[in-house]
Amino acid sequence: MDNIMKKKTNNEPLEESNESVIMYMRWVICLWEFGLENFGKAMYALFNYACYNKAISSFKLPRIIEATLNTFTPIIDANRRKRENAKKGAPYGKLGGRPKNPSGVSLETPNVNETDTKNENETVLVNESVAEMENHLETGHTTNKAHTDSLFFLFVFFFRNLLSPKKQAEKFVTHYTATGWRLGGGDYVATDEQRIALAMKWEVKDDKIGRFKEEDLAMWHSLYDIAPPGVKIKMLDSGTKFLKSEQGASITCHPDVTKWIEASKTATWPIIRRWMAPIAKLTYFPCSNE
Repeated sequence: MDNIMKKKTNNEPLEESNESVIMYMRWVICLWEFGLENFGKAMYALFNYACYNKAISSFKLPRIIEATLNTFTPIIDANRRKRENAKKGAPYGKLGGRPKNPSGVSLETPNVNETDTKNENETVLVNESVAEMENHLETGHTTNKAHTDSLFFLFVFFFRNLLSPKKQAEKFVTHYTATGWRLGGGDYVATDEQRIALAMKWEVKDDKIGRFKEEDLAMWHSLYDIAPPGVKIKMLDSGTKFLKSEQGASITCHPDVTKWIEASKTATWPIIRRWMAPIAKLTYFPCSNE
């Protein structure tokens, strides 16, 4: 817990961080399925991501745990944005007062009742998540609708390094749709997190592992971790390829992925440079989206 418990010394500035994190009971229950030791490692990585924005991939967790945590990070990011928007100085931020009125722009006082209602709903949302999981543990049923489309599970099979990830995602969803998302013993697989964990364990009999080299896949996974949702799905394009040689390195990917990588160099290029080293030249080639 060195990073999380880090304290300020005489001349050492404290690393900028969030002081609090919203955790959901369903996350805890899902991670507990990996055993006590892995539960501790997963929670440590999750708190470091939430407090210090450290990439989940940097903790070298088993793929199934890393994939599960990556389903939590968008919620953490959304909560982080709410926190930033509420800081002093942000428009209508807490204790920040009203923003200055730019010339020609009308600024109306926000409806207090509407603001209070929004905050109340956010609190209820957390409580409902806890109540929902408690209901599932007791009854084996849930009222929340988890994903049942194969595209949602594509990233699992892509990063399992299968030759035909789309085909396996479709088979997985077809099988469990037929069973009503129930296991052999009758237990209902209720949440996205549980279904992703199930996909990670899905036995593949008619496919092979080894579409990419491990170092190539690890680089792409690190980029996937920080990519926006609209880019993530395009990173799973069937035409994606990587090549490194003495002449240079190349990435064949969807054009929108190339645009994002180049537009976010501060975040993306440290990852790519580590993958390329000692090669200096990188070329992009386009592939069509599926």
